[in-house]
Amino acid sequence: MSKPISSCLFLLALCPWLLTAAPPSLQEDSLPHVSDEALEKIEEIIEEEIVDNLAVRYLGLTPNSAASSCNQIAQLKPGYDSGYYWIKGTSGPTGVYCQLKGERFEREGGWMRAASVDMSESNSQCPIGLQLVTSPKRLCKRLTTPGCHSTIFPVQTQYSKVCGKAIAYQYEKPDGFGPARNTPGIDQTYLDGISITYGSPRKHIWSFAAVLDNTDTSNSYTCPCMDRGATFNGVIPAFVGNNYFCETGLHGGAATTRLYPNDPLFDAKGCKEPDTCCARGGPWFCVDLSQPTSEDIEMRICTNALNEDEDVLLESVEIFVQ
Repeated sequence: MSKPISSCLFLLALCPWLLTAAPPSLQEDSLPHVSDEALEKIEEIIEEEIVDNLAVRYLGLTPNSAASSCNQIAQLKPGYDSGYYWIKGTSGPTGVYCQLKGERFEREGGWMRAASVDMSESNSQCPIGLQLVTSPKRLCKRLTTPGCHSTIFPVQTQYSKVCGKAIAYQYEKPDGFGPARNTPGIDQTYLDGISITYGSPRKHIWSFAAVLDNTDTSNSYTCPCMDRGATFNGVIPAFVGNNYFCETGLHGGAATTRLYPNDPLFDAKGCKEPDTCCARGGPWFCVDLSQPTSEDIEMRICTNALNEDEDVLLESVEIFVQ
């Protein structure tokens, strides 16, 4: 015997006039003969189609209608606004934030937010292991000195593109890619700044290098995009390539033992001519990976000296994947 709901579904499919106010007149023997086996098969198909239609209709709105990705939501539901939706994560339905309208960076399709820290919000907390600084701004300070502090952002979906940005502030006299002269490996402290990688072994996504100021004449501890009247003779690791931003928060004058709160790092603003560091496409970066992955993303805040001599304090970071 068929389940009552299945019989109803079959009956509605066979006789759609049941949903109308005036059904046609039928003789009992005019109904087609359908074997029990065929009836069960038809009922299964109808149920599957109804479930599929409901899943598309409510795509991303419930765990049972979870989308395969934020990009699928953007493609099938162009009327949806950016917000929180359900996707099929690697460990089951997962609630995530999807950018669907390109509010933050202009890239087509839907993007899943993999990381979000904004210390300008009064209730925000620093990632585990970072220390909160409240004056003159709410910022996150590393505890590891010297070296790198690591924060892992789980992704839980497959992706092949990454877009992101980080805003930080300079403390004292960081050396940009200067540390790479002695420790050029991706697992080492190859910069004073922020390193974004994914997977194990680490694979590079983007680097944010902070330098002392825009008047340093050593040409080893400055940004390649800063014109000092001489060729930059520092070392940018091969795995970094052109995937980096490099800025300073101090424009002229001697560095003192303090935080420089007036010019944020990596916001693509405040560069002084003839520097071209702010013309590198920031503050957002976007990278196409060599192949799809579902590996977690790692952020490391690094300097090769004690944080009383140099540091980079994090205010915000956002990372999206597709």
